[in-house]
Amino acid sequence: FGDREHAISFTDEELQMIHLILGSLSKEIAVREYKEREVRASKTLSSIMNNMGVDIYVNSFDSHDMLYANESMAAPYGGIEHFEGKKCWQALDKTGECEFCPKKHLIDENGQPTKVYSWDYQRPFDKCWFRVFSAAFAWIDGQMAHVITSVDIDHQKTIEEELRIAKEKTENLDRLKSAFLANMSHEIRTPLNAIVGFASLLVESDDKKERQDYVDIMQENTELLLQLISDILDLSKIEAGTLDFTMDYLDIKSFCEDIIRNYDIKEDKPVPVLLAPTLPNFYIYTDKKRLMQVITNFINNALKFTNKGQ
Repeated sequence: FGDREHAISFTDEELQMIHLILGSLSKEIAVREYKEREVRASKTLSSIMNNMGVDIYVNSFDSHDMLYANESMAAPYGGIEHFEGKKCWQALDKTGECEFCPKKHLIDENGQPTKVYSWDYQRPFDKCWFRVFSAAFAWIDGQMAHVITSVDIDHQKTIEEELRIAKEKTENLDRLKSAFLANMSHEIRTPLNAIVGFASLLVESDDKKERQDYVDIMQENTELLLQLISDILDLSKIEAGTLDFTMDYLDIKSFCEDIIRNYDIKEDKPVPVLLAPTLPNFYIYTDKKRLMQVITNFINNALKFTNKGQ
C-alpha cells in the first residue's frame, strides 16, 4: 500500500490471516513447480527411451502382462495400443508362451535377479535380426518385472552371411586349385616323357623319315606342354580377373583332329578317344585356346571316370 499517505496498522487477526494466505500460496507454488519438474523429467526420460535406437518393453515376470513398451518397439506392430492389456507373447503375435523365453536364465534358486541374458532373434514377419538383452528387476509397484531390450543387427547379419559365403567360396576355390594342380602334375609328365623318350630315339635312328616322325611327335608334345603350362598361368589370371580372349574363326574338324592327336600320343590309354571318320566342314567364331581347354577338361573327366569302352 505504498500510495497511502498514512500507515495503516493491521490487527493481530488480520496479520494471522495474511500469514496463512501467503503460506498457502507458497505451498501451492511449490507443489505446482514440483509437478512441472516431474512432468518435464518424465517427458525427457520418455524422449530418451523413444529415441535411443533400442526397442524396449517390460512385462510382469510371473503373469506376462505387458507393463511398458517404447515407441520404436510398438511401431512395427501398429502402435502402443497393440500392447495394451495383453500378455507379452500375445503382443508379439504368438499363440502361446515363446519357446525362447529367457525367464529361467534371469533368476537364481531363491527367485532373485541374476545377470543379463542375451541372444539373437529373427522377427518372423519381416525377417529382421535383433540382438536381445533380457533382465529381471523390481517394477515400480514392487512386483518382479522382465525387461527386454533389442538392437537391430540386420546389417551385421547380412555382412556375416556375405563373409560366410565368401569364406566357403575361397575354401572351395582352394580345393579346386589343389585338384587342378594335382591333375596338371600328371598331365605334364606325359608330354615330358614323350619328349625325352623320342629325343633318345631320334639320336639312335638313321632313317630320315623315321627321324622326321619323331621330330613331329616331339613338336606336338612340346606344344601340349606349353598349353598345360599356359593353363596353370591362366588360373592366376582368372583369379586376378585379367584373362584375355583371342577371337577368330575356327575349323571344327581340324580342331577335333588336333585334340585326338594329343590323346593318341599318350602311352597309357586303356580307354581310347575316337573321332567320327566323316565330319562336315564347320566354322565357329571363338577363342581356340580357351575352347581347347574346355573340351580337353571334359574329355579328361570322362577318362577319369570311365574304366572300359571308348
